[in-house]
Amino acid sequence: MSETQRSLWTFTGLTGIDLDGKVQVQLPEGFLLSAKTPQFAAVLDEGYIGSIQRMWWAARLDAFFCLRSAYSLPRTQEMDRFQDGLMAMQIIKPVPSLGLIFQADDYGGSLSHVSVQERPQMSAGDWAELRRFDNKLITQLDELMPKVLSLMRNGSAEQKNSVNLLQFSLEHLHPLIKGLFAVMGLEAVFDSKDRWEFKKSFAVAWVNRLSHFPTGIARTFHRRLSLCAKLRLSFTHFEARSLME
Repeated sequence: MSETQRSLWTFTGLTGIDLDGKVQVQLPEGFLLSAKTPQFAAVLDEGYIGSIQRMWWAARLDAFFCLRSAYSLPRTQEMDRFQDGLMAMQIIKPVPSLGLIFQADDYGGSLSHVSVQERPQMSAGDWAELRRFDNKLITQLDELMPKVLSLMRNGSAEQKNSVNLLQFSLEHLHPLIKGLFAVMGLEAVFDSKDRWEFKKSFAVAWVNRLSHFPTGIARTFHRRLSLCAKLRLSFTHFEARSLME
């Protein structure tokens, strides 16, 4: 088989994905979402993870997030690009990840020379897991993914830090450290002069994204904003109400 017929796959497993019965969904820049096809699922049976962990993931895994690239490209380069593409999904709405990232040579549909990079599993959080990453969210990747990949190549240090800190937040196990990384990532973009300006910037930025959560979340978020206002932890009750309306 000629060298030009070979390619490199980089992929990991995700839960909370709704492919609407499709086997594959093509994404920009060589990425795709794939159902649990034997080609990718076989790596879970090759001894890369323990038997109990493998059974847990086999029962819950919804899709593989994949990057197909030219065989001649360095594996480390494609691993970095894969991480950036995965973060484009997490920016839209966090989804749980397997943690293990596989790379393999594709010889006409057969994967070989499999290597694995172990990273912490990404935890989406209770609110984010109330909604699956469905077709309405998947279509947003057509516009966002090229932007994120370009930003991670040519963006400012602050922009790159905001994405990297979000990744650290999703990967960390301790809830307080997760929150610290998340706030640091937001502040890298907001550049607030004080905590009050940060809280207002946060509310304005995220109120418009509440449609990513199931019905009722917006009302819950409004109640929490109102409670913060009464406790003088945030802005006034009037400001909180006006942001939600």
